Amino acid sequence: MLIAWLRTSETGELARLERVEVTVSEIVDGGTVRVTAPNHDDAEAVTLRLAGVETDGPWEPACRAILEQTILHRKVRITWHEPYPRAGGRAYLYLPDGRLVNGWLIEEGHARATVGRVAASPPHRLADWFAKLERRASQQRRGLWPEFASDHVDRR
Repeated sequence: MLIAWLRTSETGELARLERVEVTVSEIVDGGTVRVTAPNHDDAEAVTLRLAGVETDGPWEPACRAILEQTILHRKVRITWHEPYPRAGGRAYLYLPDGRLVNGWLIEEGHARATVGRVAASPPHRLADWFAKLERRASQQRRGLWPEFASDHVDRR
């Protein structure tokens, strides 16, 4: 299992691991992926939610398609949103060039930031930046914003 593999790597402590490399094995939906540890063919896939990203409703199909084109069957690096990572938890995904997938989806208008929108979603360290990215995408009418501009909530 990925969590066990991560636990036995270098530090032995999940909470201290930063930018762990994994392979995206499945796009579950527009905000959820399954990942496996690279070079561990027997590793069980672990489900992760993209931290700070909201893709429900009409946003989900477009975001899912973008993720399939961009990261499916590719290596990404993850950092954890929670202080103690767990399967099914929220994570930040980074492309090999260093771009943050979560922020990129919002910036390009393929997803919305969870800030102030999802009551059950805990605050995250990039919440203010994600809100700014969403505001800019909405103002510039990127991605799905021309269709769903009324979904934008100004959260300055």
